[in-house]
Amino acid sequence: AMKERPPEINFLHMQSLLGRYKDKTAGLELIKDLAGGYPGLPESHYAVAQAAWQANQYEQASQSLDTALRLKPGWETAALFR
Repeated sequence: AMKERPPEINFLHMQSLLGRYKDKTAGLELIKDLAGGYPGLPESHYAVAQAAWQANQYEQASQSLDTALRLKPGWETAALFR
């Protein structure tokens, strides 16, 4: 059986999956649905921020990044994206 990967790893790799979506808004909705199950996971909010940015939803991207950084202060990857 495949070893279960921690959800934060999956969220950090979400962007490569999203790149295959032509419809970035649909991609954003998918990520938001998946992330909804992990409200306390900074990586889930980061994945939403990336998807929102791709879909030109800059307000959503900003809010999700703020949440990710509030949950994981000093997270360099999120700070650089910001």
